Amino acid sequence: MFVKKVSTSYEAHFRVNGRGNREHKRVFSTKAECERFQRYTITQFETQADVKLWLEKPKDMRRLFELVAL
Repeated sequence: MFVKKVSTSYEAHFRVNGRGNREHKRVFSTKAECERFQRYTITQFETQADVKLWLEKPKDMRRLFELVAL
């Protein structure tokens, strides 16, 4: 895992769990962004979080009287 200076930006290049796993390589404008991306990716891998934050939540299709009864 390393952060490398590339012309006017920084490149994050790493594998989360060694040689047999997926390689992550992205370019960011600041070094801090690279380090945050690395930490975020590692924690997602360690917790096996399959939560996709970008997906919308399903609509609540209950009727008003069903909600009042709760």
